[in-house]
Amino acid sequence: TIVCHCLHSQLIYFSIISASVLNLIVISFERFLCVCYPLQYANFTPGKVTVILVFVDILGCIGGSGSLFQSNYNSKTGECISEFFLTGQAADVFYPFYAYFSFAFFYIFPCTSFGIFYGLIIIKMNRRRQSTQFASSKTIDSAARQLTKTAIIVSCIFIVTIGFDLWYYVLAYSGLVEYRVNTPLQKIAVWMVNINSVANPFVYVS
Repeated sequence: TIVCHCLHSQLIYFSIISASVLNLIVISFERFLCVCYPLQYANFTPGKVTVILVFVDILGCIGGSGSLFQSNYNSKTGECISEFFLTGQAADVFYPFYAYFSFAFFYIFPCTSFGIFYGLIIIKMNRRRQSTQFASSKTIDSAARQLTKTAIIVSCIFIVTIGFDLWYYVLAYSGLVEYRVNTPLQKIAVWMVNINSVANPFVYVS
């Protein structure tokens, strides 16, 4: 039964993806501190960074744990089935709440964070480039262009890939579509999320 709920519900997958999304927020915040507040950024020792990342990963796993209740175990046939574990009033409250929570916390919140942090970084870089002290610095100009490019690409990849599954998820619990684990459409959503995880490292190093 435990194996059924953990694997068939894609608990591990959703927990890892949730942690990955929060790590992207941490990266955007780290870059914000590095550019806009370099003195404060210098106080972030490897030990502090490790603690932050561990906390974020745990939070992501907790956030993704709601998927544990999206599958059930048929004791008569010994099969895992794509059927909600909770039923009745509990299901009517929990599943819609988890859908809206996931959409807000793992999509709206990251998109907002990206917009704020990368936006402030770009503003800061442009001001430094326009100042008398840094006006002739080709390094600053190049960094500003690269940062703008990275911010746009990362944001677009995130919105398209992660957004597909979360929009699908929240629309299902709004009564507009049906969401079931391991269906062809849901598998497409899973592949799109994987594209996000695979593409981002290449974007950052390009």
